[in-house]
Amino acid sequence: MRHVVVGTAGHVDHGKTSLVEALTGTNCDRLPEEKARGITLELGFAVWPVSPQLGASVVDVPGHEKFVRTMVAGATGIDVVLLCVAADDGVMPQTREHLDVCSLLGVRAGVVALTKCDIADAETLALVEDDVRDAVRGTFLEGKTIVRTSARTREGLAALAAAVEGAVKLSAPRAGDGPAFVAIDRVFSKPGAGTIVTGTLSRGALAVEDAVTVLPTARGDATSARVRGLHVHGAAVSRAAAPTRIAVNLKGDGEGEVARGAALASEGWQVPTRVVQVDVRLLASAKGLARRTAVTFHAGTASVPAVVTLIGAESLGPGEAGVARISLRAPLATYAGQPFVLRRAERGRDRTIGGGVVADPHPRTTRGKAAGATGTVRALVDEARYAGIAQGELVRRLPPLTDVVTAARALTRSGAAVEVEGRLYPASLLAEAERAVLECVRALHAERPHAGGVMTAEVETRVPPRVRALAPVAVARLVAARTLAQTGAVVRDASRGGFDPAALARVGDVYARAGLAPPLDEEARLASQLDARAFRDALVELKRAGTLRALGGGLHFDAAALTSLEGRVAAHFAASPTLTPGAFKELAGGLSRKHAIPLLEWLDTQGISRRQGDTRVPGPRARR
Repeated sequence: MRHVVVGTAGHVDHGKTSLVEALTGTNCDRLPEEKARGITLELGFAVWPVSPQLGASVVDVPGHEKFVRTMVAGATGIDVVLLCVAADDGVMPQTREHLDVCSLLGVRAGVVALTKCDIADAETLALVEDDVRDAVRGTFLEGKTIVRTSARTREGLAALAAAVEGAVKLSAPRAGDGPAFVAIDRVFSKPGAGTIVTGTLSRGALAVEDAVTVLPTARGDATSARVRGLHVHGAAVSRAAAPTRIAVNLKGDGEGEVARGAALASEGWQVPTRVVQVDVRLLASAKGLARRTAVTFHAGTASVPAVVTLIGAESLGPGEAGVARISLRAPLATYAGQPFVLRRAERGRDRTIGGGVVADPHPRTTRGKAAGATGTVRALVDEARYAGIAQGELVRRLPPLTDVVTAARALTRSGAAVEVEGRLYPASLLAEAERAVLECVRALHAERPHAGGVMTAEVETRVPPRVRALAPVAVARLVAARTLAQTGAVVRDASRGGFDPAALARVGDVYARAGLAPPLDEEARLASQLDARAFRDALVELKRAGTLRALGGGLHFDAAALTSLEGRVAAHFAASPTLTPGAFKELAGGLSRKHAIPLLEWLDTQGISRRQGDTRVPGPRARR
């Protein structure tokens, strides 16, 4: 099941909270003042099982103009926006500002919910829909679905769920490995548990007992803690991956120093900053921006007074983009590529004027043409660490005319960085990957003392996720250093005895040629001309590699033949409601009872079929 974060947006009193309650059964207004006044003042959260294939963490935001700061915090890290427009009111100022905020934060998927449709006539609904289409023209919501809904009558709720699922399918999933980053939006404590923080895990993954950094603390610095417990959607988990809402129980010296607006990050990945370099774009509706302007800088759940200083330009006009340096009045945790929003006072109130992405969280005071570019690229590579960074990302995040290609080449030649599949990683991570690969190979040798080697594919999937991208390079370097020995797709600790990979090929060939009518194991051993130990070791490796599957009764089947059989049986059920034993034997190529029975039972366990008397009917996987 895929998980996403869905956030509401829209003007005050446009039915966001009521709609979320109708969809999820959760009233997100938990504060007494919210219930008394009938408006949302704080962020609310709910769990929404959109479909069997999609689960969502819902963030409900306040719509009043006084709480746009809170809305920005809630919109951070969402995958899909649910823009709510009341049928009796139409597009209003906060509708437009919330849409601007979502655009600036990089949200690219969404659905428009026309709320309160039960109190509007057909003519009014048509006019409001035209109003919405005009408002979203030129934004990521242009041409997207507008769903008529009513929280009271439940009109359109199923259609809304389908529209959200459709929007998710068009969006790219976020990486669930690499360093974690959680913008903290709520802090509380429980007797016996200590400090608990909640927020959106917007990148990376966290696990129980992980070491983390809380930054900035109430003192303005960073402090270390450890993950005592994790909850996702109210259930305890051992590991969580982005994107999802998460509750983290902290333990350590810094657990009492946490406040809303801080961030939780994988240990050693982040340090607070007071100056960031950014790529910034002004809204077309904003006033121009002078070279030095006082603003409020919103990133994650933090909002910090700041001064923006343009680089290479005296001013920016409405709708224009440029490069700027942001001087912050308080320390902030941020990373390269993080979206931000700028707001400033205009005509007596704060207004959203623009935003963009952080290019460099720790820019140098002076920067030369070549050496400076190399230093900046190295800083971004080191910061990206486990996730790596592509040259295209570097080009987008650095000032115009920066020679990214030359800087990246200098880093790889000097050994400060390594390039894998177009992404740059710090060299220190490669050393960590080599240690992980060697430990994995030795652990697999201990598990299988009779096997002379292990498949490289298994090693690459067994190492920790944070270094998995570098595993192939680490294997190659260890082989070159003669720490590992390699024969074909099999590696071993060089201090151990050898292993003949030809044995794998011979055994695999016996089963591949036999297809759905394999010999008994002893017959297969004789056919492969191997002794009992070599044959047993080859079977273990082939099963671990997924080439063979054991179905019981001393029978192993070629995995490709089983996959082909699944497809043929599913196709049969598409044309016929039942499958008789005779029809199955014919479908599988005239099998004997010895092979037909374990295959039918296996199809039942895979959900392709289900036994009903003497016949089979479609299982849940065959109905998809």
